[in-house]
Amino acid sequence: MIPGAQIKALCDRDGSKLAAAGDAFGIDRLYKDAKEMVEQEQLDFVDIVTTAPTHRPLVEMAASQGLHIVCQKPFATELDDARAMVAAVKAAGKTLMVHENFRWQSAVRAVIETVRSGRIG
Repeated sequence: MIPGAQIKALCDRDGSKLAAAGDAFGIDRLYKDAKEMVEQEQLDFVDIVTTAPTHRPLVEMAASQGLHIVCQKPFATELDDARAMVAAVKAAGKTLMVHENFRWQSAVRAVIETVRSGRIG
């Protein structure tokens, strides 16, 4: 948790996955359409956690709405798409961060728990 930060809304085109994520995180502002979500909500940034082929339209849409953007890897499957996304965010004067969420993978979680337990580290 980051003090003062909160998840405002979730979006997923798959209604059952959306409902399950909403329940798991206690979020009731749920959307099946990303553009509708960013137009309806007061967001500081979006975290795009989708497949690489969907990244460009989502990044460009979020940039056009004036949002900072976090986008998971793989960022793009084509260099032209990567360049277009970077250009769109730069033109909007916003920040773009690309990351991989390894910290939640089971092997990484096991190492973290082992270190926290004091068995190693």
